[in-house]
Amino acid sequence: MKRFKQITSFILIVLLLSSLLAPVLAEKAGGRTIHIKTKEDLYNFAKKASFDKYSLGLTVILENDIDLKGENFTPIPIFKGTFDGRGHTIKGVKLEVEGSNQGFFRYLEEEGVIKNLTIEGSIMPKGDQKNIGGLVGFNTGTIDKAHFKGILRGKNTIGGIAGYNSTSGKIINSSSDSFIYGERKVGGIAGVNAGVILRGHNKGHINTTVEEISIDLQE
Repeated sequence: MKRFKQITSFILIVLLLSSLLAPVLAEKAGGRTIHIKTKEDLYNFAKKASFDKYSLGLTVILENDIDLKGENFTPIPIFKGTFDGRGHTIKGVKLEVEGSNQGFFRYLEEEGVIKNLTIEGSIMPKGDQKNIGGLVGFNTGTIDKAHFKGILRGKNTIGGIAGYNSTSGKIINSSSDSFIYGERKVGGIAGVNAGVILRGHNKGHINTTVEEISIDLQE
């Protein structure tokens, strides 16, 4: 009887440990997924993405269109996961922070993927204003079916989708419908392209002379 109780206790312990470890193992095997439904969800995600390891293996799914009109947006610092916009739009983006490598995402790392996403707004940082893009400032990852509509303004290396597209960077099936202003290296899709751009389309305006304009992005 005593041995039977010991065996029973052992089995219960194993079952308990299995139930506790299962979610952890599942997360390691399948990665993590978060769903963004509101602007509060978006801001919370952007804050956590300050840590470069946070987004590694992370899948982000945008569930709705989000309007940021009337608010100053702080860019998502660094991203190494997969951001799936599901065809939705984040509009009313107003970015006026200081520095270079600025866009809705500042850095997209080589493991990172952004797809099925439209950004509408104005990207007009202050300071050095180098490597400025509608979606990404400095891209080493993959951007697929992404679109930007709005105003971009900087000094050097300005692009409708990415400011600088590096050797490992890929921009596919993406487009820009923007007013883009800069002093050097200005492009409809990328300011500088050292990687791959496939089936990109620019139907915006590129002008190296900065003019004060206003367009309606709320259509």
